[in-house]
Amino acid sequence: MRHAYWQSPQRQRLFYEKAWSRRGLEEWDDRWHKLSPRARLIFLEAIKGTESLIDVPRHEVPAEPLNELLAAGFVCLKSGKRNPTEDRVCENPEAEDFGVRVRALKRYHLLAEGPSSELLKYARNCFQAIQTMGVLAGVLRPAGINTYETIQSLVQRWIPLRYWPDWVLNVLKMPIARGLVDVLHGEQEPIPLAELVHRFPDAKPNEVRDALTELVARFVVFEDLKPGEWDLVAGLLPAVRRAIARASEPRPRPPLVVCAVPEEVAPDGSMTVQDLRAFLLEIASSPPRLKQDHSFFAKEVARFLEILDPQPAWLPNSLRWSFERRINEAGNWARILKLVHNPSEGKEIRKHITPKGQAWLGASLEAQYQSLYEYLNGSTSGNPAGDSEVDYAYHGYQPGDQRFLGSHVTAIPIDESNRTHASVPTPEDYERLRSAIFGAFEQLPMDVFHRLDGVFRHFSIGASNFLFLGLSPEQVSLRCNGRLIVPLEEEREKLAITLLSVLVTERLVPLGALRVAIDSDGHPCIARTPRLAAYFRRPGAMMEFAEP
Repeated sequence: MRHAYWQSPQRQRLFYEKAWSRRGLEEWDDRWHKLSPRARLIFLEAIKGTESLIDVPRHEVPAEPLNELLAAGFVCLKSGKRNPTEDRVCENPEAEDFGVRVRALKRYHLLAEGPSSELLKYARNCFQAIQTMGVLAGVLRPAGINTYETIQSLVQRWIPLRYWPDWVLNVLKMPIARGLVDVLHGEQEPIPLAELVHRFPDAKPNEVRDALTELVARFVVFEDLKPGEWDLVAGLLPAVRRAIARASEPRPRPPLVVCAVPEEVAPDGSMTVQDLRAFLLEIASSPPRLKQDHSFFAKEVARFLEILDPQPAWLPNSLRWSFERRINEAGNWARILKLVHNPSEGKEIRKHITPKGQAWLGASLEAQYQSLYEYLNGSTSGNPAGDSEVDYAYHGYQPGDQRFLGSHVTAIPIDESNRTHASVPTPEDYERLRSAIFGAFEQLPMDVFHRLDGVFRHFSIGASNFLFLGLSPEQVSLRCNGRLIVPLEEEREKLAITLLSVLVTERLVPLGALRVAIDSDGHPCIARTPRLAAYFRRPGAMMEFAEP
């Protein structure tokens, strides 16, 4: 493709004119519409364009379509350099921009059904990146989305959404532009450009063309060539049409999928508590030697790996809990609860169990569970003064219930009096979200296994999303790592599933609040245990423990 200079001698090119200028294309569009499909195809494939040094001998171009192209002014004849008596066919320099445009449209074919894999290439090759990023950000900003993204991210993330046409129309504020979008959306097939202009008899043709150009420049309307006929057509991006169609259909809440007979069930109880117990017993029997940075030597790691209880072969893949991670997790808990310390013994550093660790080992199983649960149910602030350094692994630096949930997600009701989006949650906000999550899991019958992916969808789809705290979606402000989540249904569902995934795999299953299994197809399943209520500190919670 030819890439024109940004600053042409005639005028400054606009951000959407990187590859061709749109000035004066209306006349060429009308001429193209009058050509036969055969003449159009010859211009697209046989004529090389003015940027090419290769001309086509006249005898290689069929006479009838050649006469059409000559009469319409798309091509011209010139004498050959080597053989002056032989005419050669070349593109008319005045049709250069039009030629670049139609060949590009044929190559990208953006209105084809299916994923538009060429959309990013089209944006990069036909639009000035920096200016386009500013224009697209200007569309997102009034929609409440303040983002700084690359042209690739902007095009792939936002333009295929069903909301994009409305966002652009709200910025343009052009009645004809909205009418164009309505007309294109109402048709099943792309509309020829020559016909589209005549759909608005009360408007001037140049006004319709200007509105169309603004929509093309902002990735709402796309031009293409109709296969077989090669006429210029316009339409909405197929991905947007599909998204709009899906949104108009009823979306029932996905049902919970029961796994009546699991293929294999993991042992009951907390893997974390069992690993911590084994970890402390091994340290009490023989304090391991540490490196100067207080990490284990390789032979000590191998020693600890041998003491861990075996787990089903499928469990590490389902929960992403390798043996090495289990050792690290046990060590983290021992350090956080101050059950071990690392005194120096001459030139050596060894890990020893503390009196508190001895007491923990001698405590009841219920007390051992409660020590972990109480720590995770503790402070919900970001990093309160006086927290030890090990707490940072659970708190992080953003406001959020990271220690309890495993992720920095907050759900805060919006102040209806001034519609403000509070960014710093209160303890009541944390407890409200915890209650919403527990209420969702409480729908699962005790000790009945359900497909994990079905549980995630059931709790996250539409208005039943637990993040809404029982309110309407418009009444809740959601944040992740301090960043305001875009108020779109898809983004909120994605956030809910992400929160549940981390909570289940890094908290509830390892700590025995949920039990895990797999079905006959290898899909993970979970079942609620009485310990779930204890983890969420529900009044009167009863815990049942597996024997150590």
